[in-house]
Amino acid sequence: MPYLNVQILKGASTAQKEEVINGVTKVIQEVLGSKPESTFVVVQEVDNEDWGVGGKTIKNIRLNSK
Repeated sequence: MPYLNVQILKGASTAQKEEVINGVTKVIQEVLGSKPESTFVVVQEVDNEDWGVGGKTIKNIRLNSK
């Protein structure tokens, strides 16, 4: 019974999230042989000010790239 937690920046549409859930479920089924009905996928959205890379928040990176 796989449980997968996918974290993304806020802003994805419901359709995009459904596509992620479907795609991740298919990969787990193909790789691990898990049944889709027993594969749990959680999509968590994170604010761009709470996500960092290279010592800076994504919010800061985006503001400085304009």
